[in-house]
Amino acid sequence: QHAPRDLTFERVQLLRARGVITMSLAYSGKTEYGGGYETDDGLTEKGADLVRNLTRAGIAVDISHASHHLARDILELIRGEHLKTFPIATHSGCYAVFEHPRNLPNDVLQELASLGGYIGIPLFGPLIAPEGTSIWHYAGEHLRHAVAVCGESAVGVGSDCQHFDMEYRAAELLFEHIVKLVKPSGPAYFPDRPKELIEHGSQMSVYVDKNLCQRFPEGVGKGIAGNNFRSYLARQL
Repeated sequence: QHAPRDLTFERVQLLRARGVITMSLAYSGKTEYGGGYETDDGLTEKGADLVRNLTRAGIAVDISHASHHLARDILELIRGEHLKTFPIATHSGCYAVFEHPRNLPNDVLQELASLGGYIGIPLFGPLIAPEGTSIWHYAGEHLRHAVAVCGESAVGVGSDCQHFDMEYRAAELLFEHIVKLVKPSGPAYFPDRPKELIEHGSQMSVYVDKNLCQRFPEGVGKGIAGNNFRSYLARQL
């Protein structure tokens, strides 16, 4: 989620050999490659070179965490230079649904999809929903909007939920740490999912199917639940 400094093509190749298949250029602040979501910085010359090297090595560029400026610059470079890669937003919501800087505006979503990319909608409350509202309702709204903007085959559930297999207290501490990084516009809240789901992470697919996928026609629901992501991986890898 935060590219190491001084990445040469040889170092990028080493990361790919170790199993890295996606990389973001910046997490929140400004790096030598571009600006994270707390900035308005775009792509630097080193960042453009890194995008080219990632493409050569077969690593997808992840625009989650990128500033809107950086995301637009990355997509423009991919299109302008006809780079053979499919960009991805592994865990980003829709800015039109909830105005958090981590979420992506419609023009970015449209261009991502037109380049054969994919967006995964996160299930992390402070990123996608106002405090005190239903995480499942808003996740559904983000999915509907993304499908309308990007098409049925470019959208899925992106999760961003590291704490599903943790004990409740450990998950609470992790949540508090992440909230400090995310800096939600409203009051932070915990949990953003039922306690029993956090304590029994193996039920995640059941909750997603019941609360999200069943709201869509069967084919669309299956795509959102994983088929679209598998198709994306097949294209990219």
